[in-house]
Amino acid sequence: MTSTPSGTWFFHLPHRYEHQPEACAIGELELGEVCTVIAGVEGIRSSGGYKQPSIVVRLVDATGRCSARWFNAAWIKKQIAPGDTIRITGTVGEYRNQPQFVNPSLTVVGEHDDEKTVAKQRFLPVYPPLRA
Repeated sequence: MTSTPSGTWFFHLPHRYEHQPEACAIGELELGEVCTVIAGVEGIRSSGGYKQPSIVVRLVDATGRCSARWFNAAWIKKQIAPGDTIRITGTVGEYRNQPQFVNPSLTVVGEHDDEKTVAKQRFLPVYPPLRA
């Protein structure tokens, strides 16, 4: 429940739920499918230019390598670093004969997170913006 400036209360309910499938290995990714991967960050770089800057993250697990690209997302560099483990969910595409995610959802996996819980499928609420 949230209070408005006039003091009335209202419920802020989710607009929809986003399905995040159970995690799979990079070697099992299929083009065009929505997949979840838990992998280590091998490297981070900025690319593009002034008009369309992007952040490219190289990911690796025991079965292979892939990349994830975010456009206009400089905040990514502040959230993750090489050596971190992250969970990404998105549609698998291909770039230079390698699987690539474009603007996937991102979760940083902490040292104390349970691997089985992190790998399971989830339904996350997506809330509409609040209007003043």
